[in-house]
Amino acid sequence: MSSVDYFIPDAEADMTSHAIAACIDVYTDSDGLIIDPFCQSATIVLEALKAGRRAIAVSFNPLDALRTRLALTAISAREMAAAVTRLADSPKPTATLREHLQRLYRTTCPHCSR
Repeated sequence: MSSVDYFIPDAEADMTSHAIAACIDVYTDSDGLIIDPFCQSATIVLEALKAGRRAIAVSFNPLDALRTRLALTAISAREMAAAVTRLADSPKPTATLREHLQRLYRTTCPHCSR
């Protein structure tokens, strides 16, 4: 093949998801497969799925892969609450993170002094 039949911009391109959606609509078949060989974010995959296309995303950067996987995976409210609790309970040198942050942002009410 000597020409490019399909062009989908990468995540570094200065384009909104609307422009990516327009490219997918114009340059792919309605039952097409979108391949993002250097996936840096979930934007192209999400737009492909919204358009009813199948998508394959590949990234050799573990941080990009994790960020994309997390963006594409819904988590329950219970899982989110458990993660926040684990974070709040993580130790700091003198207290937990929760206690540390509460001390940093503690203020006194000017009316009741509490």
